[in-house]
Amino acid sequence: MAKSLSSTRIVRLNRLLAILRDNEYLKVEEILEKIKYPSARSFGRDLEFLRKAFNVKITYSRHFHAYHLVHTGDFLMLISPEREE
Repeated sequence: MAKSLSSTRIVRLNRLLAILRDNEYLKVEEILEKIKYPSARSFGRDLEFLRKAFNVKITYSRHFHAYHLVHTGDFLMLISPEREE
């Protein structure tokens, strides 16, 4: 596992958690397209990294054939609060 993270990867991890948080279930193809992953393998590495390094709980539903965010673990997400204008 890498000792440090690039800013690009941090942004990608944050975006992954944000789209999983905003969608109850997402199929791999949807995740790859929304985040513009270069490959499914890159997504798999990010998923494994989040699970091991930050105790993020992302499950896979065989019923829906999709991923589901259960808990963000210790990963501190950067989110923009929605403001009423």
